[in-house]
Amino acid sequence: MIHCFNEYLVSQEEEDDFIVNVPSVDTIDEELRARDKAIHSGMFPELVTKQEDESINQTVDNILAQQSAMDRLRTTFVFDRLIDSRLNESVRSNFQLAGSLSILTAGLMGLGRMIVVQDQYLKGNQLTTYLTKESAHRHLLDTSFYQTGKFVTGLLFKIFPMSCGILLGPMAVQALNGRSTPLDHAVAYSATLGLYCAPRGVKRMFAASVIASVPGLLFGFAKYYGDQQFQISFEDLYREHVKKECTLYRLHL
Repeated sequence: MIHCFNEYLVSQEEEDDFIVNVPSVDTIDEELRARDKAIHSGMFPELVTKQEDESINQTVDNILAQQSAMDRLRTTFVFDRLIDSRLNESVRSNFQLAGSLSILTAGLMGLGRMIVVQDQYLKGNQLTTYLTKESAHRHLLDTSFYQTGKFVTGLLFKIFPMSCGILLGPMAVQALNGRSTPLDHAVAYSATLGLYCAPRGVKRMFAASVIASVPGLLFGFAKYYGDQQFQISFEDLYREHVKKECTLYRLHL
């Protein structure tokens, strides 16, 4: 009987651990205050009262009314890891897509360039005499890698800015205007391709801008009305981002 009873007794070490790990009253009060502060700041929309939501929306309206074009650009393109908004996610995904497309395009064109360089080298050095077969092979590889590397590097410096201009340029135009329009993509595409062709002369730059504006208009109109329909326009995403910024600021007051 005594043996069975001792099996259910708590040892002194376990009792000490239990006492140490039990939160104090002050700790519980502090956690409850932090919880209430998070709720009142708007961190949990489903728990926010109507009056608190109206207060947050009024603060957001005041912030949006006072922001300049540079403020909107900085808010749009400077990432804040503490704010998980659709605006940040959209900019980040487009930036990553621009980098991936640039690397993929430059890599594929680099492979083709290497084949051309090797073919030109073999045709241009048919009468060249080398000491050994290995030295000829090594010289071929050195020339191929050097020419291809120089070609790919220059190509990346051209493709990446153009990809960013096409994918992120419309958002920059929208941030400057503070709203989205059907012409945003046409303006961004025209400016991007025009700057790309600027070293080739004014006429080609102007022609490239006009040509780029056509797909920009078509895609811009379709995307504008689609974004308005699904409430994912720049105004919606930007307001949501600023509201989360405001909520985070109220939480740390």
